[in-house]
Amino acid sequence: MDTPAAPPVQGRRGKKHRMDLSSPAADVDLGRAIELIIADPPIPPHLKAAMGGVMEMKEQMMSVLAKNKKLTEEKGIIRQRNCELENRSLI
Repeated sequence: MDTPAAPPVQGRRGKKHRMDLSSPAADVDLGRAIELIIADPPIPPHLKAAMGGVMEMKEQMMSVLAKNKKLTEEKGIIRQRNCELENRSLI
């Protein structure tokens, strides 16, 4: 068999990039587009139901992201307090 050997080092994945979810204009446009699809009579009911599900998942994701942001801010405050307490104990 003349199968070439695999390279010794496989490609490494880079770090994941943060998603920019702070685009309110795109959010409003998407919501409006889905509302128009749901209100359009010739669109099949199963597609309308799927779009409704997409909107519901989007709303849930936005809620989770808001909670995550709040917890991240709270974590930063707690870390800062912890550092201050550690510095006081060293003095």
